[in-house]
This record gives sequence, structure tokens and C-alpha cells, in this order.
Amino acid sequence: MTLRIAFSTVNDALGARPDAALRSTAPRSVLEAVTFGRPIAD
Repeated sequence: MTLRIAFSTVNDALGARPDAALRSTAPRSVLEAVTFGRPIAD
């Protein structure tokens, strides 16, 4: 769990965003539930 938090913190600090592949592979229910953070890159 700690590694996951650290990884997320570093990505956020670097301005990294999820790639567009996430949008095409994540279930619709997940995409609708996640309403925080940076937008998914196009």
C-alpha cells in the first residue's frame, strides 16, 4: 500500500496523466466512478 501511495505521489508531482488506453480498457463503471485527479490524456 505504501509503495502505491508513493508511486501516485511521484506521478502527480511530475504531472503524469493516465494514457488514452486506460479509457478504452477500463470498465464504464470505473470511468464513471473516478471523478477526481487529472483528466485522462487523449
